[in-house]
Amino acid sequence: MTLPIRGGFSLVEEIRTFRARRSQVFTGIRSVGNSANGHEPGLLTIGEVARRSGFTVKALRFYDRHGLLPPCRRRPSGYRLYSESDLHRLEFIRQAKALGLSLRAIRDLVAAARVPGTARFRLRLLRMLSERIAQTTHQITTLTALRRELERRRRILASRQDEERGPGYCTCLHNATARIVPDRPEIKARWNRLQAKTGTIQ
Repeated sequence: MTLPIRGGFSLVEEIRTFRARRSQVFTGIRSVGNSANGHEPGLLTIGEVARRSGFTVKALRFYDRHGLLPPCRRRPSGYRLYSESDLHRLEFIRQAKALGLSLRAIRDLVAAARVPGTARFRLRLLRMLSERIAQTTHQITTLTALRRELERRRRILASRQDEERGPGYCTCLHNATARIVPDRPEIKARWNRLQAKTGTIQ
């Protein structure tokens, strides 16, 4: 039997009420603390975004500086806060990089994606993919010619005897570039750019 106290409430009910109020107070304190530390409901710190996306914190800061991934909010202390939609944007950036799109092209696409409607974004992406296909086709043509010439030089070298080697060094690589690259200015210019990118020109 429980004894009624203070207006008919039992001691057990008083204890339950006290515990419920204490729990509410602690919940409020934790909520204020999390908000002060950047853990606002629905928002992610830069460290959490890095863990979930696989990008480094350094890369996320780099994307912020170049306008690809600005944070949706900043804490008073300056720390970046991100939303769930920023994780989707990071995945788009990852796929665009895998396709070989430049940083500038990706930034243009990200800016176009912010505009309401999908027509502008779709047209930009189609144009950039077409340009990338053309670039890749040129590279394949040049690299295919290079492979054929490398195979030809290897066959020549393999068929020679040691005593046939000229004095000082092997002459089998003479005029290699002239045989690989057709005598057309635009092809030679493209060849030189490709060699510069691959590091074959010092």
